[in-house]
Amino acid sequence: MSAAESNSSNNIRRQILSDLNAEQSAAAESIDRPTLVVSPAGTGKTRVLAARYQLMLASGTAINRLLAITFSNRATQEMRDRIGSVLDGVDERDIFINTFHALGKRILRSIPKRFGLTEQFRIADENETHQIIR
Repeated sequence: MSAAESNSSNNIRRQILSDLNAEQSAAAESIDRPTLVVSPAGTGKTRVLAARYQLMLASGTAINRLLAITFSNRATQEMRDRIGSVLDGVDERDIFINTFHALGKRILRSIPKRFGLTEQFRIADENETHQIIR
């Protein structure tokens, strides 16, 4: 990498991290390993993840190699919208952010036979679950 490219890369990095505090920046910059971000509501988790996505994409990581897991569908959509808004040229449908449950379902659907299931397996809804328990 030439000096000009390195300088440009550092400028991009500084710009991405400019709205983050030191702890948030450290989490966002940990692009060489999986990172768990846990903190209370309103503390900037989504901002950290958006910066991390930007840094990883700038470093050459393909969007389909990134994964974020949330606890609720609402949080999933909010994260997808907010992260998508800062990622130029990325279709938000290509951003894999989902709940634990949706990820589990996706894994089961992709390789059902490994779990002793048929390809047409169904997941019981709440009412069916209550009927089974009774």
